[in-house]
Amino acid sequence: MSANRCEADTTRSALDPDVRSFVESARGSLFPPLAGLPAGRLRATINAALLSHDVAGYVPEPVSRVERASFSEVPARVYFPSHPPRAVVVYFHGGGFVAGNLDTHDKTTRRVANGAVAIVASVDYRLSPEHPFPLPFEDALTATREAARRYPHLPLLVMGDSAGGALAASVAQWARDSGLVEVVGQVLVYPVIDFDLESRSMLDYGSDYLLTRADLAMYRRYYLNGTDSERYALPGSMADLSGLPPAAIAIAGFDPLRDEGARYALRLAEAGVPVNLLDDAHLIHGWLEVAETIPAATSARGRLVEAVRDLSATSP
Repeated sequence: MSANRCEADTTRSALDPDVRSFVESARGSLFPPLAGLPAGRLRATINAALLSHDVAGYVPEPVSRVERASFSEVPARVYFPSHPPRAVVVYFHGGGFVAGNLDTHDKTTRRVANGAVAIVASVDYRLSPEHPFPLPFEDALTATREAARRYPHLPLLVMGDSAGGALAASVAQWARDSGLVEVVGQVLVYPVIDFDLESRSMLDYGSDYLLTRADLAMYRRYYLNGTDSERYALPGSMADLSGLPPAAIAIAGFDPLRDEGARYALRLAEAGVPVNLLDDAHLIHGWLEVAETIPAATSARGRLVEAVRDLSATSP
């Protein structure tokens, strides 16, 4: 991978027809307005939407085995691939820091385990607003340190989608700063980087593509709870990005978070960090959740898993 693969395509593309049909059918039903809902109902609504995409007769992808684990009191689910593992991936699920769990991302973690031939430790970190920053981040650190201790013979990567992408990026920064864990790669899928509510993509795509600007404003308020300036609260606030592990960053064309993901990729590259920017211009935020049913998302997931495999293969 080289730094020159970090430039996003700025040409406006058409939304994938299958994705458009999904958005039109889901708007207002699977994804009703969320702002103002009590925390419990908000979480239940988002989780139900995340779990709603299973096709009739869906059978989970088989892996060698799945184990429930406690990583120093942080709950986790560990997936072992069908072949001898070449790496360990610590995975942080998305859900705006308020929702998501081990079940909502089970399809993704199974595919990563087999496709990247990696042990995947999926982390059930604490959620806001009950547990705002730094508590989810502390859980992410604890799980990462424990994974490194348990599997010292394997290269370790951090990975996450959306809110989980923010945690993965911040853990990679902490690992560089502390020197306590060697992280060989970071995989950030349509990540939260700045919670920039005024970006061009936020204004263009923050109302009609299921994830809204109002939702993100709420997630920001719940998670940060006045800690915006704290170190590691948001990965985009880190001034010096040099020395960070190589990155694969996936962005989607019709995603309010598109610009901040692309901007972070460019900043990493300018700091000398190898970056592979996966620009899926025809998709929306959250496409991993429809990768079983929409061909364009299935293809994007395949490229993502290949990027995970490449990162682990290029480690020392």
